[in-house]
Amino acid sequence: MTRIGIVLIVYVLSSLATLYHHQEYLKALNVAKLKGTLVSTGKKKSYLAKGSIAIIACDDFGNINHGEILEGRTIFAKFKPINGIQGMTTTQAKLKFKDKFPIIQAIGFLEEKAATNNY
Repeated sequence: MTRIGIVLIVYVLSSLATLYHHQEYLKALNVAKLKGTLVSTGKKKSYLAKGSIAIIACDDFGNINHGEILEGRTIFAKFKPINGIQGMTTTQAKLKFKDKFPIIQAIGFLEEKAATNNY
């Protein structure tokens, strides 16, 4: 097999993995949209360390109804519920999850949305 063939195969496999992760992200986002009026995502991207994506949904009063996080380095990472976040206010969640950057980022976006929408 030539080098071009190997590069082409690797490129196709990478594209399929990206498509798979994108579909998983859209599924998790649609579930969150059903559970809250405001939905936000946060991410921590890294090339060598594991990356993370958090999806959080809350109601008009800042009560979190749903939270999921994807953490990992490979395509085998899946969205999992964020333990203990459901039922918290955004302020409480920021204090509890202060070491999880994607969660803090998603909560910050929720608070900005709520402020601009006058909730």
